[in-house]
Amino acid sequence: MVGMGEDGLHGDAFLENSFLLENLQGGIVYSDYDPPFHLRYATEGMTRLSGYTHDELLRKEQMQLVHEDDVERLTAEVVDQFSRGDTFEVEYRLKRKDGSCVHVLDRAKAVLHDDGKRYIHCMLTDVTELKTMEQALKLSEEKYRLAIQGSGNVVFEWNDDTGEISFSENYRQVFSGEPPEGPLGVLLRDGWIDESSRRHFEALAQAAARSKEPGSMELKVRDGEGRYVWSSLSLTPLADGNGVVHAVVGCLRNIDDAKRRMELLTELSQRDGLTRALNRVAIEAIVNQQVADGGGGALAIVDVDDFKRVNDEYGHDRGDDVLVALADTVRGLLSDEASFARLGGDEFLLFLPEPCSDDEVERFARGIVEEVEAAFAQCTPPITVSLGAVRCGGGRNDFRTLYHAADQALYRTKDNGRNGYTVA
Repeated sequence: MVGMGEDGLHGDAFLENSFLLENLQGGIVYSDYDPPFHLRYATEGMTRLSGYTHDELLRKEQMQLVHEDDVERLTAEVVDQFSRGDTFEVEYRLKRKDGSCVHVLDRAKAVLHDDGKRYIHCMLTDVTELKTMEQALKLSEEKYRLAIQGSGNVVFEWNDDTGEISFSENYRQVFSGEPPEGPLGVLLRDGWIDESSRRHFEALAQAAARSKEPGSMELKVRDGEGRYVWSSLSLTPLADGNGVVHAVVGCLRNIDDAKRRMELLTELSQRDGLTRALNRVAIEAIVNQQVADGGGGALAIVDVDDFKRVNDEYGHDRGDDVLVALADTVRGLLSDEASFARLGGDEFLLFLPEPCSDDEVERFARGIVEEVEAAFAQCTPPITVSLGAVRCGGGRNDFRTLYHAADQALYRTKDNGRNGYTVA
């Protein structure tokens, strides 16, 4: 404060130190204690701040220097603060002589002078630059908030010192529920992240906090309805000047719809459009992977006997119906571990992943042929199939060699009159 009350230095005595007053940053004035608050004193700093000369200032009332839009608010704040003591502190816009405005912080105190009257001593500090920075920061924060809301990205901060994690306001919008609260460790134990993703996430978070390594991953996060939804995550460590990480900032985006669409597209790209069996590309990849891993029991090719006759005599729609029904029948005879594909036309392929003996392969092949014959015995025309099968191993260590051996077995079945099987 620039003045002191009755128990300290009186106003006139304080004003005698002109050197101190003239070299303070900002401006100092004092005015009458009662309206209209006529100015009685102003420092050189106040003339620089306002643009008025000393004589011009002393002909003014203090409220004449306040921007008209701030007068009502300022008056209310001063009355309120003076009702609780002999000081006030307010911000307002000060009107300069040239019409421009500066933001000032006004710290004031009611001071008793030697003439027995009370005056209001004010020290005004130019806070325009600070105010401009605050407004720019608020604008930036608002733009950031709108950008976050519009982008669908949830931003969160994990405090490595306390373990606490906080989320941006749009979490409710993106994940259909309230954001989880508490330390990250508690959130993980409570199942916020799916168990299948948890270990990878913990390693990523530790790398960010300890090694200052940013990272990203896809994971499943529990939403407000208790469902685990696919999300993309990126983590960025925030280090201080000494290189110590105190917080990690993350960006979380709900990609569940896109992920499921991609999975569907992937599924569709691996399926035959008519029978929903796997296509050749998919079954070839499965067989090669299983054999490379040392697994695989047998591969069989199934071919519809005289299928051309069905198409020629009954039409292609009837032929398609036969293929769909045949696929459903064969699929129903397979274990969940087996793979079933349509290679094209009337040719299907079966792959048994578990090791099996020649007798087991023969029983399997016989069962397929007999079940198809029985299922389609009443059809017009009756449908039968020929099958060629081969066990994995014995130098047959990829799809190409297995398929070639099974194809040769299939031709032997056809040469023997069809509606049968051959195990090579």
